[in-house]
Amino acid sequence: MPDMDTPSGCSCHVRQPSEEFMMFSASLHLTDARWRSASQCNAEHCVEVALTGGQIAVRDSKNPDGPVLLYTPSEWQAFLEGARNGEFDAQRLSE
Repeated sequence: MPDMDTPSGCSCHVRQPSEEFMMFSASLHLTDARWRSASQCNAEHCVEVALTGGQIAVRDSKNPDGPVLLYTPSEWQAFLEGARNGEFDAQRLSE
């Protein structure tokens, strides 16, 4: 987990996608994906998620034909745990 006390607030690193990942992404068909959004969501401010090809796909509900982010199940689980622990609450992000 990132250390929220570091000056940058994140110990993340950027990684380049592998050629295998790029080929997988190009062949991914999202038209049949079963997109879901949170029950607390209103129509204007939502993200949608879908499981497809063993990856978690995330998109903006206002732009369903726009970019889609793909995460591995372990990346998605780490995000969910951080959200449950309040790591992304507005107050914590502004510290």
